[in-house]
Amino acid sequence: MSDQLIEELCGGCENLRSLALGGCYRVTDKGVASAVRLLPSLRVLELTSCERLSINAIRSITSLGGSLRSLSLAKCSQS
Repeated sequence: MSDQLIEELCGGCENLRSLALGGCYRVTDKGVASAVRLLPSLRVLELTSCERLSINAIRSITSLGGSLRSLSLAKCSQS
């Protein structure tokens, strides 16, 4: 899944509460930022093995404040 596809899919789903992108090796910080911006009701975010993420993805995620209840970043490594 690409960042562009994430933005397109999340665009009309503002009530989505859970998003699993584990293993989506093409997802970058931009895709995570789009998802967080477009999904204000997000409570669960699964990013296992999304190896193209950096600290900037974490910064985007923290903009959710206290609404996020579960975050998985297992096997994410920054090059």
